[in-house]
Amino acid sequence: MGLKLQQNLWKNGQKRLQNNLITMRTIDYSKQAIRTLTELRKSGGKTSEQMRKELIKLEKNPMPSDVKKLKGYELYRVRVGSYRVIYHFDETTIFVTIIDKRDVVYKNL
Repeated sequence: MGLKLQQNLWKNGQKRLQNNLITMRTIDYSKQAIRTLTELRKSGGKTSEQMRKELIKLEKNPMPSDVKKLKGYELYRVRVGSYRVIYHFDETTIFVTIIDKRDVVYKNL
């Protein structure tokens, strides 16, 4: 391959990479959410790992395919096993307000 061809391929690859960059948001947790995450981490198990993976996904995309907007609120929810993550977001930050079990989470809104 000629040097010019290699340089053009490199430039085109960089442009494609820049166009496909995913903006990562920071996550801000409420005290209640931190308390629940700590309890999950201490208990270990499958749910703790699922929660960790779901929160990492939220950093990349705050509107995943399984998200639901809560009626009457500017809040969204994602299911993680029997737990629900209630949050809202702006351009730079995801604010996780509540993480709790399904039967309790909606009472705390």
